[in-house]
Amino acid sequence: MKLKKRFMVLLSVLTLSSTIIPLTTVSATANPVISFNANTNATNVSPLLFGGNHRYYKNGIGMYDSVNQQVYPDFENSYNDIGLKTMRYPGGTIANLFQWQRGVGNGNNTNPDSGLPQIHGKTFAPEISDFDLDAALKFSEDTGTEMTYMYNMGNGNPTDAANLVQYLNGTNTSNPYVQLRISNGHPAPYNINYFEIGNETYLGYQKYWLNGIPAGQDYQNYYVNGGTISFTKQPVVLKGDWSSLNNKYSSTGAAGQQVYVAYGPVTAGTDAVYVDNTAWTKVATFAGYGPNDPVYQLDNNSGLIRFGNGVNGKIPPAGAAITVSYSSYHFGYKDYITAMKSVDPSIKVLSNLHDGKTIAALAAANVAYDGMSIHPYTVNQNRTLSLVDYYKATMSQVGATLYEVNNLQRILKNEPLSGGIVYPSEYGLGQDSHINESKNYQLGLGSALITAKYQFNFIQNGVPVAAKHSMIDDWATNDTLGNGPAAIFNSNNIPGSSYNFSQSATAQMFKLLVNMTGSVALDAPTIQNIPTYTPPGTNPKPVNSLNAVATKDANGDLYVLVMNEDPTNDYATNLNIANYAPGASAAVWKLGEGLALDQLNPSGQAPVVVNQVSMIPVSGSSFTYTFPAHTLTAIKLTGSIVLPSDGSTAHYKLDETSGSIAADSSGNNLNGTISSTGGTATWVSQGKTGGALDLAPIGTSTFGDYFIKIPNFFDPAATDFTMAAWVKLDQASNAGSNQTIFAQEGSSGRSILYRDVNSGQLRSYLGGVTSMSTGTIPTGTWTHVALVKSGSNLQFYINGVLDSTRTATTQSSTGDFRIGAHKSPSVTSANWNGVIDEVHLSKKALTAAEISNLYNVTP
Repeated sequence: MKLKKRFMVLLSVLTLSSTIIPLTTVSATANPVISFNANTNATNVSPLLFGGNHRYYKNGIGMYDSVNQQVYPDFENSYNDIGLKTMRYPGGTIANLFQWQRGVGNGNNTNPDSGLPQIHGKTFAPEISDFDLDAALKFSEDTGTEMTYMYNMGNGNPTDAANLVQYLNGTNTSNPYVQLRISNGHPAPYNINYFEIGNETYLGYQKYWLNGIPAGQDYQNYYVNGGTISFTKQPVVLKGDWSSLNNKYSSTGAAGQQVYVAYGPVTAGTDAVYVDNTAWTKVATFAGYGPNDPVYQLDNNSGLIRFGNGVNGKIPPAGAAITVSYSSYHFGYKDYITAMKSVDPSIKVLSNLHDGKTIAALAAANVAYDGMSIHPYTVNQNRTLSLVDYYKATMSQVGATLYEVNNLQRILKNEPLSGGIVYPSEYGLGQDSHINESKNYQLGLGSALITAKYQFNFIQNGVPVAAKHSMIDDWATNDTLGNGPAAIFNSNNIPGSSYNFSQSATAQMFKLLVNMTGSVALDAPTIQNIPTYTPPGTNPKPVNSLNAVATKDANGDLYVLVMNEDPTNDYATNLNIANYAPGASAAVWKLGEGLALDQLNPSGQAPVVVNQVSMIPVSGSSFTYTFPAHTLTAIKLTGSIVLPSDGSTAHYKLDETSGSIAADSSGNNLNGTISSTGGTATWVSQGKTGGALDLAPIGTSTFGDYFIKIPNFFDPAATDFTMAAWVKLDQASNAGSNQTIFAQEGSSGRSILYRDVNSGQLRSYLGGVTSMSTGTIPTGTWTHVALVKSGSNLQFYINGVLDSTRTATTQSSTGDFRIGAHKSPSVTSANWNGVIDEVHLSKKALTAAEISNLYNVTP
């Protein structure tokens, strides 16, 4: 079988060993130390991280009962036991040609395509499945799962995609697609949030109409902008069967045959139909033509080709090959996102292409887009490795795979037109990755730990949604796409069995995360004295044995996730928790202790790889715990956050939705007060992260008393300090009028940081002397700015990078601080005209690394 070349990292490695792994506890001179601060907020943790890529075909790979028209109760029970939160539908490759109207009912007799076969996205064969869109939507509602939708760009169009959004999310009951949904038994909108346009379009067999672009042209440009494509002597297809594209379409010899162009509509005047390589003539009507006249009719819009009945117009001889040459205009991503958001502006419409050329094409086309999906598979097919070496090799590869995800996050965050979303809509150990001695490795413990390593990264870096491949499969035969047995659930289903729809080791891993992860990630823990292991290969780099991520929930409970990747060594580890008072005991969930790396849950039998749940005593905010070899451990601490009382920092997330108070989330109770005299200070939902505050003038004025007032908690002359914020300038002021970001009140208070309207540079007037940056702050773009006073130096940072260092003196002042306004707003010292978010003030000079962290932890 031809291998599916998704995004992947390949590594050649060697050696051979046994499946049995001796476990030892390492005695070191110093234990590893994991430290984290409970009073930090790095990013929100999305529950949509915990889900899978589900496919419609074969009745949802066996989970749907077509006789009783329902999901098998045993599957729903197994699924609910794990608690997954998101489901990608109708799938990936298989669904590239999935037409949604064929997958919904015809309750009001306006949907004649209801129930027609779907077209397999790789084989082009017809697929009939009762796990259609309506059934999938019901399942998602019944289980509290949020569906994300992959739209079929291969044979779709923006109008059809907009109609889909109407069916899913529309509220206007006069719209025919909203009426169709209501007639199919669902009056309320489904409120689907995430849409991908196409799947893996970078692969040749998934380009579909893009395979018809002119030679030498970049397909990324056509994906974004659309354009005219052409095919020469392409086999015709049937409405419900495109398998002729793999070889040829042979005439049935029947009268009045009807076939289709695969990638219509057909541009007028470009078509030529051939029967056994002989061109036939297009006519408007068969009237007047005899039984031997080689003529055809074409409907340009639908691509329908009709032949004669042997009386009026010749019948193509049985077995004759029928092909067609034609041109067609196809729309691009920019047209899809425009059409779909015209129905529901709140949805997120993602490009499935994520390379540099696509990003450049989107920028050149001036297309605002929400983000991109990516398929970061880790692939290793070195069959001769020992079990231990294979585990170490694949686990070490995950870091390189995840770099691609995080690098795309960084790139999109800096793209002015991007919403910054990165959606790993397929990921995991894939492409039939296993060794000879363990052909079901993808179902076992080692693969589950690899998936957990992905999840640690997604949690810490604020990935909003992810889908492990795949949700369910037949573990014995797997799928037709060559990925191997990698599903979260098995499709085994024997009446009366207690273990139908078996859960893989990865399912148990998800169960642990669902139950033992909070809603907010803390700043990344630090790990000292960290042990390492060495993967096989030539000059390999050591890999850290311990990974950790910490989260908290609204109740103040902390969740510490630790994975010991080392295949053989246990590690007694000290955990230090700053700013937290835990209770006397903690709940522990643990997966993998004492099990072989390839241990799986046998189909239809009692599971072996399950979470072990226990309680342990906790002796305060510092305690020691031994993390066994190759295990995932979660520790839930119930207690309370102890707020610092030194008054050295203030942090304004600006996520409020109303009111005149800007809350200080640092714990120092330095709440700000919002003034809106002479202008407006409006809470908005679309900040850099979460909400933000939008400052705007009224009428033609550029200044007024609209700002955030912060109580003074340091004298700029008496201490080092840092002021930082995310800002987006909506409009520059009039010539000569500077826009204030930070200022201080009082007779000796100065403009601490502002944007020069003429040059766009950052400036400071501390000490009564102007200092300036080299770089500039554009309009209409989120930019992270920071001013650091360290001794007599003023450091300007732009987007997390040191821009310039100047020398300046400061004057003593104890006036309150202002965000967004000068102490005396005027024509020359105007207010900030735009959005401000994530404001940090600190009574110390943050380091370059700390400023970079402020910039990079913002999603």
